[in-house]
Amino acid sequence: MNTKTLVICFSGISGAGKTTIVRAIQKALSDTEVLSFDSYDDMLHKDFFDWSDRGADYNEWDLSPMINDIEGIIEKHPSYILLDFPFGYGNEKMAKYIDFAIWIDTPLDIAIARRVIRDFTERDPERNKINNLFENLNFTMKAYLNHDRMMYIQHIDTVKPFCDFFVDGTGNIEDIVKSIIETISQVQKSNNVLE
Repeated sequence: MNTKTLVICFSGISGAGKTTIVRAIQKALSDTEVLSFDSYDDMLHKDFFDWSDRGADYNEWDLSPMINDIEGIIEKHPSYILLDFPFGYGNEKMAKYIDFAIWIDTPLDIAIARRVIRDFTERDPERNKINNLFENLNFTMKAYLNHDRMMYIQHIDTVKPFCDFFVDGTGNIEDIVKSIIETISQVQKSNNVLE
């Protein structure tokens, strides 16, 4: 008899460390699949500033491509699906699939510093090359001051309180992984008892 696939969501602001932590958890756990919100290009073309100014309704997002992939993976019965997904339980349709939501709690200054490092100094060679580096950095920092910072605060206020577990995103990655795996193990045992 197959045990239920545990769907674990990792949420936090941009630069919180979601992707790094999810990759480390995937390496530490066997029989694990990963889905990342950032892999769904069509969903990323939304005007985040306008959406945020209108109240950041997470149900506005059509997450059906990601949900369809979750359903397809569940049919294969892996032990875990790790979602690198910023909205936690915020979207009602997606929330039905999430068994446990983890908030990566990272201060805004560290998150923006990580974004600058990631996007401008250690850019993944698979991503498009940035032309006019200083102009783009200038644009990024102005956008952070004018819009992004308030959007991230809004995100923290509307998603973090509803998550099930919180980790310090500034901590040592090995300690973070250990803490999360211990928690996941407890959740898995609890779910198996309830079945």
